[in-house]
Amino acid sequence: MTPRTRVVLAVVLAAGLAPAGVRAQPAVFLESESLLAARRWAPGFAHERDIEQCRASADLSDYCRRLLVPFYEYLTLHAENFGVRGLSVEFAGWGVVDLADRFDPTKAARVPQKENGNSPGVGGDVLVGTASYRSRDGKLELRLGRQFLFLGAPYSTNFDGLFARYTFPYDFSLAVYGGGATPRDAEAGRDALNPMFGGRLAWSRLDRGGLGLAYLEEMTTSGELVRRQAGVDAFAVLPKHIELYGSALFDVAEIEGVPKVEEATLVASWMPTPRLKLALDYTYIVPAALISKNSIFSVFSDSNYHDAGLDAYFRVTPRLKLSAQLKARAFSDGEQGWLGGVGGRYLLGESWRQVVGVDLQRLFSKNDNLERSGYYQARLYGSVEPVTRLYLTADLYYFHFDGAVWGPNAQTTGASAVRDAGSLSVIAGYRISPTMDTLLSLTANFNPASRYETIFLGRFVWHTWLESKPQKVQP
Repeated sequence: MTPRTRVVLAVVLAAGLAPAGVRAQPAVFLESESLLAARRWAPGFAHERDIEQCRASADLSDYCRRLLVPFYEYLTLHAENFGVRGLSVEFAGWGVVDLADRFDPTKAARVPQKENGNSPGVGGDVLVGTASYRSRDGKLELRLGRQFLFLGAPYSTNFDGLFARYTFPYDFSLAVYGGGATPRDAEAGRDALNPMFGGRLAWSRLDRGGLGLAYLEEMTTSGELVRRQAGVDAFAVLPKHIELYGSALFDVAEIEGVPKVEEATLVASWMPTPRLKLALDYTYIVPAALISKNSIFSVFSDSNYHDAGLDAYFRVTPRLKLSAQLKARAFSDGEQGWLGGVGGRYLLGESWRQVVGVDLQRLFSKNDNLERSGYYQARLYGSVEPVTRLYLTADLYYFHFDGAVWGPNAQTTGASAVRDAGSLSVIAGYRISPTMDTLLSLTANFNPASRYETIFLGRFVWHTWLESKPQKVQP
């Protein structure tokens, strides 16, 4: 158990030490989730470190094709009215035991590397460990401990510290927070903390609209700036079934400079009839730098891109829903083009567990040299419930590229250029009882980054409320 974890647990346990007097017997929610995964992976050109290991291996198939078998256990515990009315305690954590060799243990966040490759890797961490208090009128909210922070436009952040929010008259609210965040740089160490603080000022009425302004600053322990971000988000509900939404995230690291837009979204939707919905949207996105432009998961972009266009949804019958989209796309590296698609979904039963659908998409773009790049995408999915409590799901993705997809180091690992990629996922789930679920899934991928990959997953979830006889709660 790490020092940070001990501190978080101490905070949660201390919250139960209410003053002397009549204490409430809390209602407790408990959930246990067990996951057993088996993954067979043959990498392509995704990581330089993988390439060097493959070069050093006498038999490429011995190193570059590895079987990974981790066993995960997740535990969630939530107690309400923990001795004092309005006081609650929440804990969520996970642990892992490696049952087979891992491809590269250094890439698994917060999981220690095996010693000499013999003993199983064992690891884990606390995701949430908070003591929370909400006043009777709901205006004051306090959270202390490890928690996730969601404040509108800025990215969600996991940090250790204090969060406080107060709601004033006329639906205005002010939230402030401070503490330490886990550094994004994995080499900083699993127990490292970056000081961070910020806040959010907002006004919100769900039936009319809202506006929020947020600020977030994070620094290293040596005083170097990690990020200084400002965010704004707003929505409005207008007559004639018109809804507007917008958000933007700004990099304000340079106090005297012009704030840099990191992400932006604008959406205007109109529902002229209960069956028809039209939406105009604009999006500015910065894809993750770690995903190759050749990866099917990053829509071919190492750079930023702008999207603007129209989405339409039409419900032909209560069970049949059709969709269409047409958008213009411009990449910051000079490529321009458009994205178009159609789709349909048919409800087989009375819930989402019984549905079948198909989506077709086409991305077409040309760079400065008028070279074509893009893909055709097809998705076919469905879910059925042949008997009560049992549901079966299948999901197929297929991509066909305009040109051969290569990585700069593809020849090193033996990955050849490809024109096709995709994945197939099959899931079988069964609800044993209202409090127990089990699931088995098998996924097969083939794409230029990993060449091929097969994943087996077994999952078992048990949850319950441990409610006791109501007692007088300490005021």
